[in-house]
Amino acid sequence: MLERALQELDNNNDPKSLRLKGLFEGELKWAGQKRDIGVFRRLDLAEATDGEPEFAVGLLRRLEKECLAGRGDSAVHSSHHEAAPAV
Repeated sequence: MLERALQELDNNNDPKSLRLKGLFEGELKWAGQKRDIGVFRRLDLAEATDGEPEFAVGLLRRLEKECLAGRGDSAVHSSHHEAAPAV
């Protein structure tokens, strides 16, 4: 899903998208091959998006739905207070 998010962000050159892309690239770099769940803190997303974490949360939630629809399960958990959708 991070790879898909990076593909979408590639089309945007605004500073918010570029910083979010950097955050996702770092997460993808350090994610293990068998890791299928990750958690982003809203504070990190807010920092990457100039205080607009909903930009990132919306993207992640939409891609999460697409991913789950393709897999046919709902094995993803998220918290509305501290984290964005798990990826």
